[in-house]
Amino acid sequence: MKLKDYWLRNLRPGCTFCFRREILSRFKVMDIPERLHDSMLWKYAVVSDGLYLINRQLILYRRHESNATNQFRRVPPNVSQRIKGIEVDAEMFGKFLEASDGLMITPSNQNEIRGMLKFMERRRKILEARNPITTAIFVIMNLKYYSTFRSAMSDIYAVLKLCE
Repeated sequence: MKLKDYWLRNLRPGCTFCFRREILSRFKVMDIPERLHDSMLWKYAVVSDGLYLINRQLILYRRHESNATNQFRRVPPNVSQRIKGIEVDAEMFGKFLEASDGLMITPSNQNEIRGMLKFMERRRKILEARNPITTAIFVIMNLKYYSTFRSAMSDIYAVLKLCE
């Protein structure tokens, strides 16, 4: 799977994707201790164009209460939590760019990451303004940067209903 086709957010539990063995050596270059390692493996594999997803049947079989795809008890993050998440992600993407040689990130993928960083900065400013109309226009114009359509719509929902 290519970075330009997929967002760096881990959309599957670690038991449902595969990666090339050499990706493990990326932890020597950059290991972020507070990050879940299946999430880091996903990101390293995506930026290296080396991610392979296992079929949907296994994903449904492996879904359980404590994994990343369990949505049954999940509470959507409010606007402040989304802004904090953007800041954390932007910091991590910046680290990817700083370590791009060691992580063997191609120049085209570096450009994709820069585009995502610009998107995150604009998204943070839009969410801070807490204006539903501006947020809706922003979301529509930037759908390609959201991991899923539902994720995009949740920004609008958060501004409308989840303001603290």
